[in-house]
Amino acid sequence: MTDLLEVAPSNVDPQTRASLTRFASDLGEGALRNLLLALSDSLASGCTVALLDVDADYTPAQVAKQLRMSRTHLYKLLDSGDIPSHRVGRDRRITRTRYRRLRASPPGGAPRSPSASATPRPSSAAQSTNLVEQI
Repeated sequence: MTDLLEVAPSNVDPQTRASLTRFASDLGEGALRNLLLALSDSLASGCTVALLDVDADYTPAQVAKQLRMSRTHLYKLLDSGDIPSHRVGRDRRITRTRYRRLRASPPGGAPRSPSASATPRPSSAAQSTNLVEQI
C-alpha cells in the first residue's frame, strides 16, 4: 500500500484549481464530476485534501500522522486494545472502517477543521480517555 496522498491548498495555484473546476463542470452528471467539484471546493476553502484507498488497511504511522499524534502514543492505544488492530505478519494494521471512525471523531472529540491545529489540544491521558469512549 502506498502512503496517503495529500494536497495542501498552498500547493495548487488558483489557475490550476480554476482549470479543474471547468473540467469537472464539463463532465456529465455523475460521481466523478461530484468528486472533482468537491475536491476543487475543498481546496478553494483552504482545506488540505487526502486521497485514501477505501479497500486498504493503514499502518500505525499513517494513522498517527493523520490524527496528529505520535506513533508511540498510537502504539500504546493499540497495545491496550483501545484501538482495535490486526496483524499482517509481525506488523499491525488498522482497518479502513476503524480509521474513518477515528478520523470522524478524533482525540478530543471535535471533528477536524482547517483551524484544528490552532486550538489547544488535550493531554495524552485525556486523549486516551476520549478514544476509549469513542470506540
